Amino acid sequence: MKRRSKRARGWNYRVTGGITAIFLLLFVLGFYLTQRVLLDNAQELGNELASRYAEEEIQNLRAEELLLTLGTETLAEQAEAGASQQELEQWAQSFFQKVLEAESGSRLALRAVVGGVTVSAGDTGGSGYDGSQVEWYRQAMASGSEIVFTASHGGEEGDTVLTMARRCGDTEHVMAFDLYLEELPGEDGGSLPAGSSYYLCDVDGELLYAKTQMQAPPEETARYIRAVFEQIQAGELDGAQTYIYDMNAEKRAVYFHTAPNGWVSIITIPYSALLGDLRQVFDGAMVVCGGFLLFLILMSVREYRLQKRMVRVNETVAALGNLYYSIYRVNWAQGTYESVKIAEDLAHRIPVRGRYDQLLEVVGQVIDQETFDQFKTSFSLENIRQLVERNVSDFGGDFRRLFDGEYRWVSVRLLFDSALRQEEAVLCFRQVEEEKARQLRQLRVLENALDQARESEAAREQFFSQMSHDMRTPLNAAAAIRAMDRPDAASVPILAVTANAFAEDVAATAQAGMNAHIANPIDMRQLAGVLQGLEGWH
Repeated sequence: MKRRSKRARGWNYRVTGGITAIFLLLFVLGFYLTQRVLLDNAQELGNELASRYAEEEIQNLRAEELLLTLGTETLAEQAEAGASQQELEQWAQSFFQKVLEAESGSRLALRAVVGGVTVSAGDTGGSGYDGSQVEWYRQAMASGSEIVFTASHGGEEGDTVLTMARRCGDTEHVMAFDLYLEELPGEDGGSLPAGSSYYLCDVDGELLYAKTQMQAPPEETARYIRAVFEQIQAGELDGAQTYIYDMNAEKRAVYFHTAPNGWVSIITIPYSALLGDLRQVFDGAMVVCGGFLLFLILMSVREYRLQKRMVRVNETVAALGNLYYSIYRVNWAQGTYESVKIAEDLAHRIPVRGRYDQLLEVVGQVIDQETFDQFKTSFSLENIRQLVERNVSDFGGDFRRLFDGEYRWVSVRLLFDSALRQEEAVLCFRQVEEEKARQLRQLRVLENALDQARESEAAREQFFSQMSHDMRTPLNAAAAIRAMDRPDAASVPILAVTANAFAEDVAATAQAGMNAHIANPIDMRQLAGVLQGLEGWH
């Protein structure tokens, strides 16, 4: 039963480990699929937000674009109507003053190149110089009637300035508005997740506007956004699974949109805000599952080692089982049996399991009838119960059993052990014919030896009765020493030193077990020779 339970435990460990591994695999797969879906949805939403924020920034410039368009078209009409250079300059100055009055809450620098002469108003460096060489003039002349935006550049007071310009029809005149980016309303980021950042870059990756909770110098923020801009231009941030690390080493997802004017709206959202506690839950579950899986692995290793040991145990048990030709498990409380091994000559007569009285009836047909009553009494259910209650673990006897027409000796044993079920014992049969014959031969040898010993004892008593008293006492002592139950009783040297030196005296000492006979007076050379000849004498 212990072996079955150990095998069951080993099987349970393997099944549980397999289920845990599958569950862990499904959990990891489910986590990454969930994360992928969340990031895909977040990318779609983030790109839409970036597009909307970019559009809002463009809408913030819509009024200036309309004023610029109105001014350029009117100046073109004045030029086509034949207005002089002075009239055109005066009209431009008048228009600029009206714009400044209408945009009184904003910082603006208004410029126009009329006939190669610069006319300006607002926060500018003055008028009258040749403006045909400035960048915004060249870009406007090259773009036709489209409004162009230059890259942001530093103003005279260190401010960030963006210039929008437009050509006046087909003339050589160009009008431009300098916009101070600090004046842009911008997006307050209220609809973004906590910790998100919003940036607006021009076509060259220069930072135009930033709304972020990260505390960093402007130069560092500008370098950080330029690096992100370059990754966007290289297509490295197009996938939903892509990410960056911000200036605080926090993992962020990046969403962006490029406006028609080339501006790039960028939104960065922390992964912790996108995935919430999903990562913490995953890490916790991985730790728990990993610990449990490690426990199962350790238990499986332990079980594997026990199984290797059990293989040798089972081999030993199988070898012992082969000694018995019949083995039965007997439930003495229920009066039933179960066959583990059945003798070949009774295999067709004994069911695998059944009632115990039926088993005894079949076995009684091959047991010598003279001893069957003793067999039936010894192995009755009542006697088995009493033996178990007295905790007798091994009980049995030898009986004669019929094999192929002749009776042979068999040993019948009743075994009880705590490894069995509480109300079970094992009844087993083993052939002992050769052992019994050997025992009988040994018994006959012992009987013969006893008879010879008795005869020898009688002869010795007769011999001693004829000896003189002074010889009888040391001879009895020597015989008693040799008869002692000690390992050295037969080897300890015993010398006879006596004045009785007749031949029968020498023979008597040898018969009593003495090693040598030395006659008085003692000859020292003879004594030394005798001592040297004694085996083991030191």
